[in-house]
This record gives sequence, structure tokens and C-alpha cells, in this order.
Amino acid sequence: ERGISGDARWLDYGQYRFIQKYPEANDNVALILQMENKHAIAQMDEILSMEGVDMIATGRYDLSQALGMPGQNQHPDVLALEEKIIQKAIAHGKMPLILAGNAARVRELREMGVRAMTVTQDTKLLMNGLKQTLSEIKGAL
Repeated sequence: ERGISGDARWLDYGQYRFIQKYPEANDNVALILQMENKHAIAQMDEILSMEGVDMIATGRYDLSQALGMPGQNQHPDVLALEEKIIQKAIAHGKMPLILAGNAARVRELREMGVRAMTVTQDTKLLMNGLKQTLSEIKGAL
């Protein structure tokens, strides 16, 4: 059962009333697993073959840590592991969910078969919005 909150994502952050969406809410759930540590990587095929899993998310920084090279998110081994996860997820019928960040990366990921991407972190969006709002307020003083 979904949690109940008037500002939840499944209510478009308050755009819909709970009573409008609740009857269909539990039918529209995606199970997204993160594959970002050495234990998950070691069990990759087993995890990817699990029934009910819809998407596999991963990130290069966490993969770099799993490979024992924290922060080296552009290391060839990290890039190769990310590509391996993407290929295996697609082969198992799971949708990979990968951070894109810019248009070039979106094109690269689409060529690899990725159709679900995040564009940035929520904390960055919040910080950018806060900076803009504070700048506007300071300009009015």
C-alpha cells in the first residue's frame, strides 16, 4: 500500500486530492532497485532476473566506491561497469535508470538503449531555486 500524504509525488505534489487518485494508486507502482554496491554487482544476474523489478538505477560515484576508487567516476573501470549494468538490465527486460546531466549524455544513453534518465539531483534543484529566490529578494532590498 502506498503511504498517504497530501504532497506525495503520486499526487503530483498536491495537484490532486488524495480521494481522486487513491483508487488507482496501488496499481501504478514501479519497483526500482539501485545497483551501486559490490554485493549487488556480485549478484547482478540474480537481481536482474527477479520478477516484479521494473527498473535498475545506478550512479557512477557509487560505482566508483564499489570498485574501491571513490570519486573516480570517469575511470575506465567505472564506465565499463555502468555500461555492463545497462546492457544486462536491457537483456533481462529491465529498464535502466541513469543520470544524464546534459544533452550529449542523453544522446549517448539513448544510443545504448536507455529510455529513463534523471537530469540532476533534487538537492541541486532545491539549491538553485533557493539561490534564485534569495537573489531576487536581495535585489528588492
